[in-house]
Amino acid sequence: MNPTSFQVGPGPLNPHLIEYIEDAYPKNILSLYHRSLPFKHFLEDHFSLFKEKLLIPQDYQIILCSSATECWNIIPRSFANQHLVHVYNGGLGKKWFQKTQSAHPHPISQYTFPSEEEFSPKDIDLPCKLLCLVQNETANGTQLRPQSILQIRKHFPDSLIALDASSSLGGILLPWEQGDIWFASVQKCLGLPAGLALMIVSPRAIERALQINERSQYNSFLNLLSHFQKYETPYTPNILLIYLLGRILSHRPPMEIIHQQTLERYHEWIRFFIQHKWTCMVQNPRTHSYTVLSISAQAKWIKSLHQYSEKMGYLLSQGYGVHQNNSLRIANFPEIQEKHIIGLKKELANFSENNPLH
Repeated sequence: MNPTSFQVGPGPLNPHLIEYIEDAYPKNILSLYHRSLPFKHFLEDHFSLFKEKLLIPQDYQIILCSSATECWNIIPRSFANQHLVHVYNGGLGKKWFQKTQSAHPHPISQYTFPSEEEFSPKDIDLPCKLLCLVQNETANGTQLRPQSILQIRKHFPDSLIALDASSSLGGILLPWEQGDIWFASVQKCLGLPAGLALMIVSPRAIERALQINERSQYNSFLNLLSHFQKYETPYTPNILLIYLLGRILSHRPPMEIIHQQTLERYHEWIRFFIQHKWTCMVQNPRTHSYTVLSISAQAKWIKSLHQYSEKMGYLLSQGYGVHQNNSLRIANFPEIQEKHIIGLKKELANFSENNPLH
């Protein structure tokens, strides 16, 4: 029996994926030439569907990339030539800052804040043209709530705001218009294998990119934009994943319902942790991620729990970075079926009864 994944990335796959792949093969779309008229119609239809189902503003532009990591590379280069600030509280945000630091020719500032605290933009007393943030920090199970992002926008009204939403896009409602550049890979809340990312860009960000006019590489934003505005790609795209994302989204309920389900499941998990005296790695509920749940304990107990869960047919994620050995992470993604949540909780409860933390 194949194990059931509760890993936070790559996450669990949509249960109908095999059916969708089998449907794609005879439709004569998987080898479409990416400058052809049929492909343009295909991409235009899919972009319209993505905007409708994910509630993306109509005047925002969708760009397709290979991964969120590629977006990390594109954004600092194409949207800022000075006064770039990275803000983060966890390992993925730090990794993005380090990638920018190694490749960006201009001075970069960083600001870190504790994972137990909500970020206050008033703490940054720096000129800022581009603010790079992680909306959902997969490493420690925290998030920036919409209210926080709104406060950031008010405090930096003239700055572009870029947000990594890889572990939340498709799982919760996002305040699109409070950010200028959003991006996410598809292998988490969208239920697909890795190999595709969406970058979603505001008119204001496009205007800034045109002012900077950075076109040094094939994936410089303006080079990508010139093709995607015509529903073309500058490279041979991953048509299968574009098609599969369309199939998944077309069969999903509205995002408001998905968001409510995610929130309800999050609260049910927190009640489960409290019942079994497990400790969230970040204890301030106001900073909790709704889609990535993280608990902490002694390394020996965590290792035993991982081994037991895998033996019972459930894959969990280890901690990340400095928390690798003393924490574990559980995905709360929309594609996870309720029967699997019930099964995992039953096994975790059994383990906890025989291996109490306190």
